[in-house]
Amino acid sequence: MAFPSPAVDYREERVTPAGVMGITDSSIAIQTDEGYAVAEPALPAKKGKMVLLQVSGKLLIGEVGNGNFIVNDGII
Repeated sequence: MAFPSPAVDYREERVTPAGVMGITDSSIAIQTDEGYAVAEPALPAKKGKMVLLQVSGKLLIGEVGNGNFIVNDGII
């Protein structure tokens, strides 16, 4: 009779982009100038959360404020 390997206690899951970024079946991956962003259309936009907007055909990523939308260029 053999003893069980103690290495089993330290086994980890394989790291995948979907696991790291929290991608689900309803997620949308968007290519940006800096890489990729993941949007989850099912989640409501709440104050302090990052959201994705399309304004005049341009995609903007920013933070929801008090009745406004804060992006790198300023407030919309």
